[in-house]
Amino acid sequence: MTINHVFVWASVAKAQRLQAFYRTILKPIGYSEMIRVNDGNLIGYGSDYPYLWLKTLPADKSPLPTHIAFDAPNNEAVDEFYRLALEHGGHDNGGPGIREEMSRQPYYSAFIIDLDGNNIEAVCIKKIILEEVDRNRSVEIEDQRRLILASENLKNEVKDLRAQLAKRDRNIRDVEAEAQRRLASAKEDSNKVVRDLLAQHAGEKAQAEVEILRLQKELSATQNERDALSRWNREVAEANLRQRRNDPDEIETLRRTIVQHLNAIDRQRRQLTTKYRAATNAPDALVEANTEITTKDRELRNARDELVEANEEE
Repeated sequence: MTINHVFVWASVAKAQRLQAFYRTILKPIGYSEMIRVNDGNLIGYGSDYPYLWLKTLPADKSPLPTHIAFDAPNNEAVDEFYRLALEHGGHDNGGPGIREEMSRQPYYSAFIIDLDGNNIEAVCIKKIILEEVDRNRSVEIEDQRRLILASENLKNEVKDLRAQLAKRDRNIRDVEAEAQRRLASAKEDSNKVVRDLLAQHAGEKAQAEVEILRLQKELSATQNERDALSRWNREVAEANLRQRRNDPDEIETLRRTIVQHLNAIDRQRRQLTTKYRAATNAPDALVEANTEITTKDRELRNARDELVEANEEE
């Protein structure tokens, strides 16, 4: 907010002299008489507007002293104001100079007392103040620019961070989806392997059971042959004892028959052993078959021993 105008009161006795006084001392600061009204009892002074009014009071009233300070365009104008005021009846109230106590800025001013006791001042700080304002405004503008730039940078960083977070979320969702897909595929593959193994095991189990039945039949036939062999051995032994000197050809024929049967049993034993090894994953019946093969092998060795004994007795 700025002041629109101020009034200075003048006594009737000194009104004419004060009007001339102000016309003179205000010239250095660019003021002149702009308007005169009320029969010349009210005069306005200014440059582009009447900022100072000099009003003549009624004769029965005395003016109250006041203080007014005018902006001067430069230090020389302050000096000229002071000189003219003293030449036209003003009194010194402080010569031109720097007033450090008035402002942190260089405050160049001069004070005079007019004809009615008013303390009138001319001061030159406008240019300095404006320069300082310009500097302050430049600093403020620069601060605002930096603040706006920092705000824009921060917005861009936030935008980039949000984009990175969105991309990371998409990557996480993609990884989770891929993991779920692979897990489902692995479960399906595992289930298929289990089903295939179960089917294969069932087939192998069925084949093993058929093989076991066949082996049991062969073992039964081999047992019959073993019984016949034992019987023939006994017959050979008895024939040896009874007919040691009778018919050697018949004994030789019987011996060859026994040897052939022994060889046949030995071949069957080897075949059964090979088949057993091929079916090592079969059920416990194969273990029983192996036991029977071992028993048969033992009986074969006994039959051979009996044949040896029969040959020795002969």
